[in-house]
Amino acid sequence: RNVYGHLDRFTNESDVMSVEVVECKWEDDIRVPGDFDLIIGTDLLYIVESYVPLLNTLILHNCKRCLLTWEERIPKEEATFLALATAAGFTFEAPIHIATNEVTNNRIWYLDMSF
Repeated sequence: RNVYGHLDRFTNESDVMSVEVVECKWEDDIRVPGDFDLIIGTDLLYIVESYVPLLNTLILHNCKRCLLTWEERIPKEEATFLALATAAGFTFEAPIHIATNEVTNNRIWYLDMSF
C-alpha cells in the first residue's frame, strides 16, 4: 500500500514502470515466485538475529542488486551485517550517510549491494 501510494514520485506519465510488492518472511526457505531486477529494503538492520536470514533470503532469490537504507541504532552490529554480507559474496562500496533523523539524531545510511 505504501509503495503504490508513492509511485507518482518516481515516474511521469510517459514512464513505464512495473512494481510488484511481495511479503517475504525471512524465516521461511520458500522462494517468492518470479525474478527481480532489484530488491529494495528499508529499516532492516535493527534486529541482529535477522541479518543471516536476510542475506539467505537475498541469495535464495538470486538477488543481483539490493538497495538498503537504515537508521543507525547499533553501529557495531550494523558493521557485523556488512562483514556477513561480504562473506556471503555480496560486493558494495562503503555505506553512504544520506540524512539524519531530526528526532533521534541518528544517521540514516544507504547501501547499494550486488551479488
